[in-house]
Amino acid sequence: MANGGSVVVDWMRRSGLTHFFNVPGESFLPVLDALRDEDGIRLVTNRHESGASFAAEAFAKVSGQPAVCMATRGPGASNLSIGVQTAFYDSTPMVALLGLVPTNLRDSRAFQEFDPASLFQSISKGVLVADTVAELPALLADSLRLATTGRPGPVVVGLPSDVLYAETSDVAGSAPASLETVRADVGPVLDLLESAEHPVLIAATGAVRAQAADDLATFAAATGLPVFTAWRRYSAFDNGHPNFVGPLGLGMTPAVKAVLARADLVVCVGFIEQITAQQAGLGRHGQTVVQVAPDTDATLPRHLGEARFVQVVGDTTGAAADLAGWLATNPDHAAALHARHAEATGAAVLAARMPAGQARGEGVHLDFFISRMNELVQPDAIVTSDAGNFAQWLLRYFRFDKSRAYAGPLNGAMGYGLPAAIGANLAAPGRPAWCVAGDGGLLMTIGEMETATRLGVNATVVIVNNEAYGTIRARQFAEYPDRLTGTDLGPVDFARAAASMGWSSRRVHNDAEVDAALVEACGDPGRRLIEVLVDRVPLGLDGAG
Repeated sequence: MANGGSVVVDWMRRSGLTHFFNVPGESFLPVLDALRDEDGIRLVTNRHESGASFAAEAFAKVSGQPAVCMATRGPGASNLSIGVQTAFYDSTPMVALLGLVPTNLRDSRAFQEFDPASLFQSISKGVLVADTVAELPALLADSLRLATTGRPGPVVVGLPSDVLYAETSDVAGSAPASLETVRADVGPVLDLLESAEHPVLIAATGAVRAQAADDLATFAAATGLPVFTAWRRYSAFDNGHPNFVGPLGLGMTPAVKAVLARADLVVCVGFIEQITAQQAGLGRHGQTVVQVAPDTDATLPRHLGEARFVQVVGDTTGAAADLAGWLATNPDHAAALHARHAEATGAAVLAARMPAGQARGEGVHLDFFISRMNELVQPDAIVTSDAGNFAQWLLRYFRFDKSRAYAGPLNGAMGYGLPAAIGANLAAPGRPAWCVAGDGGLLMTIGEMETATRLGVNATVVIVNNEAYGTIRARQFAEYPDRLTGTDLGPVDFARAAASMGWSSRRVHNDAEVDAALVEACGDPGRRLIEVLVDRVPLGLDGAG
């Protein structure tokens, strides 16, 4: 006989789920107890539920393995929800487990009771609640299948405490039915490419480049087509590829936007969303947008204006392989495409290439700082970032070439960067993690610095400190230039805060101090914080901060 907590842990083990992110709660003590005896699952205890869900989400992005996180009733579940919404918007597979009040106390306003469906329905693929321990194995199997098939995303599973304590002799339950991956038919894409005058490709696949990215690179090189990466999918395509024009999103360069302005065919491999479509200027009359993705998207047409939208449903890895395979059987067609597009693509790549920022004057200039990061940060680094005005410099001046990877929140969640770096380093412990965050975002999850120390994570945090909510301040300045209100922040001694949690730190006051700080951080593994002090006043990409 085993209790419901053991059923949960057995399900994780049988499913190959290796990490369990949580903030412990009394509602799921049987799960924690079962984890004590399971050597194959790493128990990660975070300082806040948002940190647990952010770390789990980034772990999934980097590892390619679905994430598992857990929180307790009411307040814990509410805190966890921000990372669940991030996984939903970013199409990241996740199973979020929630401890609930006992089944006999439902709808009684018992301590910390809440309705999981009401809270999570709009930010998840589904909400499942166990009523008995007997149904638990099948329900958990359903949650993982739902999270990983079609358009991936988070599934929330409610686990009443009495279900977790209840005993059963059937720990595993019946095996779920096998699922077949649907192979996308790329024939329509190839037909459209034959007739398009200015076709472009947008890569929106995994953060860690895999076979799909390699096949897409082969196809682009052979056909001469220009390639972009979608918003915050910056490492989905090798930025060092000769056909790579640039990333899309907030802060993209005018030269990148100019190439998209004349595109009559846009082929997106993977899901795209509003920011990519909006910043790329998609949606013109006469333009065709093709999305190759494992599910339909009923919402994207709302962001595509008058463009024609074609959905090719199927596995993106298979679709990319078929595009690359087409080259071998249609060399003449590929050569014709190359002859038509390669010269314009080469010109676009040269026009869009950003010169490195130069040291100048007083203070720290972010174009120079990020340019030096690009030169000095390890070729296999995983970079995470928060939301914030600073991220526009990261988009322009840091290249995800070699084997670098990027994980960032498509939903613009502040507080993501630090716990995401922890999750990324746990997923790839041999690779250094770098987090770039603003002072506002870092303070939201700064307690996770202790988590990183406890777990022995190899990470560097670059904090851009302008003592303001910079993005909101910039927008406020544009609309109410003489009425800046509520967006200033006070000073924080980040060095002392970092030291109290076992991190070393260095402050950068001007461009002359940049290289020493970066070289030190690229040295031996450990935990380092680089505080970049920038002026509160400059608000645009031409300023210092």
